[in-house]
Amino acid sequence: MGIDGILIKRIPRKLKAKWPRYLALFAMVTLSVYVFLGMMASSYSVINGVLASDQEHGLESGQFSAIEPLSDEELAHLQDMGVQVEAAFSQDFTQEDGTLLRVYTVRQGIDTIALEKGALPAADGELVLEQSYARVHGIQPGDSVQIAGMPFTVAGTGSTPDFESPRKSLTNPASDTTTFGLVYVTPSAYQALLDTGMADRAQELLYHYRLGEGVTDADVNEYVGSLLFDSLKAQDDFVRDTAVTETAQVREMKAGIQKLVDGSGQLSSALKQLNAGIGKLNDGADRLYGGNAQAAEGGRILEEKTTLIYEQANELVGAVEESGFKIDASTKKILVQIRNNLDSYYSGVKTLSSGLKELEAGSSQLAAGEQQAYDASKLILAGMKKLERGIQQLQAETDRIIDQMVDTKLTKVVTFTTAAQNSNIEVAVGNQRIMWNLGIVLGLVILFVLAYVISVFVINAIDSERSVIGAMYALGVSRRQVMCNYLALPAAVALAGGIAGTAVGLSPIGTGFQMYHTLLSHSLPTMPQLCPPGLILAGVFVPPLVVMLVNALVIRKKLDQPVLHLLKNMDAQRNGVDIPALEKLPFEHRFEIRHVIREFRSVFTVGLGVFGSLLLVMLGLNAYAMCNNLIKAAQDETTFQYQYVLKYPPSELPAGATAYYAESLTKPLGETTHTITLLGVEDNGAPYFDVAVEH
Repeated sequence: MGIDGILIKRIPRKLKAKWPRYLALFAMVTLSVYVFLGMMASSYSVINGVLASDQEHGLESGQFSAIEPLSDEELAHLQDMGVQVEAAFSQDFTQEDGTLLRVYTVRQGIDTIALEKGALPAADGELVLEQSYARVHGIQPGDSVQIAGMPFTVAGTGSTPDFESPRKSLTNPASDTTTFGLVYVTPSAYQALLDTGMADRAQELLYHYRLGEGVTDADVNEYVGSLLFDSLKAQDDFVRDTAVTETAQVREMKAGIQKLVDGSGQLSSALKQLNAGIGKLNDGADRLYGGNAQAAEGGRILEEKTTLIYEQANELVGAVEESGFKIDASTKKILVQIRNNLDSYYSGVKTLSSGLKELEAGSSQLAAGEQQAYDASKLILAGMKKLERGIQQLQAETDRIIDQMVDTKLTKVVTFTTAAQNSNIEVAVGNQRIMWNLGIVLGLVILFVLAYVISVFVINAIDSERSVIGAMYALGVSRRQVMCNYLALPAAVALAGGIAGTAVGLSPIGTGFQMYHTLLSHSLPTMPQLCPPGLILAGVFVPPLVVMLVNALVIRKKLDQPVLHLLKNMDAQRNGVDIPALEKLPFEHRFEIRHVIREFRSVFTVGLGVFGSLLLVMLGLNAYAMCNNLIKAAQDETTFQYQYVLKYPPSELPAGATAYYAESLTKPLGETTHTITLLGVEDNGAPYFDVAVEH
């Protein structure tokens, strides 16, 4: 028998002599490969299974909700763009147990149902129930369910690609299938439920779409965002009534402004008539003043002439009386009468002249007053014209503003959400991609630990057999033969552990167990267990290859020593460490420290194992504490009792209610997309949230 045969016989003897050590090595490799392969194969199966199912069942590219149904022409235009569109209208009904069922019609081309059990509805009295809700509530195909007083038979259970994580709203932080479920019925059954009028809210008008070649989400969003409808003709009663109320208020406002315009026009017309009358009066006053002036001048002349005649008459009468002519009594009487008449006439002329002067002065004042009144009326008329023009401009501006503020033409589309922004779509894929990356990191850590542990294992074996190795060298055994002999058993054990770990990892208690928990926490279709060939090869052959590579480097250094050193075990005798500071310590402490230094590899390995074990325990405890604190914080910080998401703002808030404006945002984080709800609050702050509102 040659030297190779002798070396081969040593392998079973070493295994028999140190079987607990090799059994521990086998168990460690098996467990490591099991954990690694189970995690990776589970993630691979879920990711590829979900993506394949989404492709098979027509996963949407996005969805948009509308106030008013799209017309046939608008749907045809989307089809012409290369976009496949399907209506997915829904109604919500609260059950007797307090749970909420959202009813859809059976989808035809987009987000179709992936059946878990049973069949699709074949009659109006049948339905398909979302599988997670059915599982939680113990509902099986053949059971009966009542919705709005109408009995239905569960024909089957299943899932749809757009509800991997069923939530009542995209703003909800997580799904809760204990209180929320999905139902799919025939179109006629859906219409019958709609006719009952017992839904919790108005019908949700939702459209799913799939992009064709060369079309983007932005193209669809741009088109549907431009669609308008007349709110006065809306099918939704609330929208129509609101539009009627708003337009009635607008008509009242416009009628009031028109009355103001009409009143200003009437006032302007009256002022024009007043101005014309004052003008005529002013002209008459001017003519009257001119006539009075002429009369006063005539009176003055008359007074002058009368005074002259009066004086001449008096001279004549005086001359007759002084002449000595005898005049009879009748003549004298006539003269006296003439004198008296002249006195009376002269007095009258003076009175007339004085009156005419006063009349001239009065008419002058009247003419001046009339002129002032006329000038004032012209100013008032000019101001009124400006006021009238201003009121007309006010009418035009208010009409423009009102038309802008109250436009009965509204946008049909309310929300637009792409598949990437939808937190209900491919949730499991995002989570499993994280697990895949984590599995790669875990695999590298496992390889490092395996390499180190096995290297320590082999080094200890070499140190304990240094004299035997020296004897083999002396007998002519080569270093390569010795190295292969010491590598063969650890490599074989690692290979066996890799095979066993791969088998267990791909079994139902490995990949199947981890897939079960993923399927249990999401609403996913039944999918096959998959594993890429490269992953199987890695599970089987990477452990022995790592063992051989690492230990070849370590063993080469250990075996590269003179034969006499190996025979006399000289390195083992000189493996102490001289540390002057230790001489001051008692013997027991010096011995303990030197023993730790001498067995540093073993101590480090044990410490690394303890660290890893405690790390896993602490991670679990930390996750447990985090979940409990999160639940407690949510309960403590949620001080409101009910939250309602409304399409339209109410005209009046109920007593004790607080209004917020909510905008749903998304933020990609690695392989997942997080949904963020941005709340807009009033100036009085947020009574249900401990935040300070700044402006």
